[in-house]
Amino acid sequence: AKTSAGASEDLPRGDVENLRQASGALKAKGRLVVGADDSGDLLYDGVDYRGPTGIVIGGEAEGIRRLGLEGCDQVVRIPMEGQVESLNAAVAAAIVCDVLRHNAR
Repeated sequence: AKTSAGASEDLPRGDVENLRQASGALKAKGRLVVGADDSGDLLYDGVDYRGPTGIVIGGEAEGIRRLGLEGCDQVVRIPMEGQVESLNAAVAAAIVCDVLRHNAR
């Protein structure tokens, strides 16, 4: 948030203690819950993000834990090229949110 030039203030976000419970609460409100993790079967742009969507971004070192993944409706991955094995959480979130923003039009 310190480096976002205020853009983070426009996006609803939250840190939660229990990801599985938070995912369940979002689903109960009709939200699609999409996790971004390298274990995903779909590419990040292969989901229909036009409805209300919650995005789960895992920690940079460990990704999304098993129970967190089980709480997601879809798990997507961002393909990596070259020697890059993973992205930091902020970059992964920006990539997924950019597709979400384009689909909302």
